[in-house]
Amino acid sequence: MTRVGLVGAGVIGLSTALCIKLQHPNIHLTILAERFLDATTSDGAGGLFRPDDRFVPGVEKNVLK
Repeated sequence: MTRVGLVGAGVIGLSTALCIKLQHPNIHLTILAERFLDATTSDGAGGLFRPDDRFVPGVEKNVLK
């Protein structure tokens, strides 16, 4: 069995873990992080990002709400 260690449990780390598992369902995946859940900044930052007209030029403001 192939074993993979992934460092980071933020938005990027968990998204990467999901992609690995979807492409290789039989792999043994271990996620390593100093802290998990609300003790990290990514826990809130990943869920609070909301694009607006500063990030999506050319799109009307009412479409981005």
